[in-house]
Amino acid sequence: MLLTVSKRLEFSASRRLHVDGWSESENLSAFGPETNARHGSGRNYIAYFVFTGPVDPTTGMLINISEIKERAGKIVRERFDHRFLNEDNPAFGDVPPTAENIARQLYLDVAPLFSDVEGAERDLLFHRRLRGEFLVRIFRRA
Repeated sequence: MLLTVSKRLEFSASRRLHVDGWSESENLSAFGPETNARHGSGRNYIAYFVFTGPVDPTTGMLINISEIKERAGKIVRERFDHRFLNEDNPAFGDVPPTAENIARQLYLDVAPLFSDVEGAERDLLFHRRLRGEFLVRIFRRA
């Protein structure tokens, strides 16, 4: 039997969409007015950590949801929550913290923490609340 389990984690962060080597007009064209926010603009984010795989016949679980909260939550709290991503998270030193890049970095930071989950497909669904809804999905098969 296959089971899908997910844990939703929320965080707030600030970011500035800007590429240092570009002119002001290039940045404005690519990122819109948010590029002019020198100290960034804040956003609320939701990340869904999703696991699909066989149920362990002994425990009746694919993974303990508390483990998802503990492992992924630690990364979210330490590297993303209430951070100015451009300055407080080294992953965004040379990369603009777009929703896609934030989702990618979350996946790179969190996926290795779950390498012990046997036979599971690990997905990260990333959701950004901003003028409607935006969804980025990154996954890797185990």
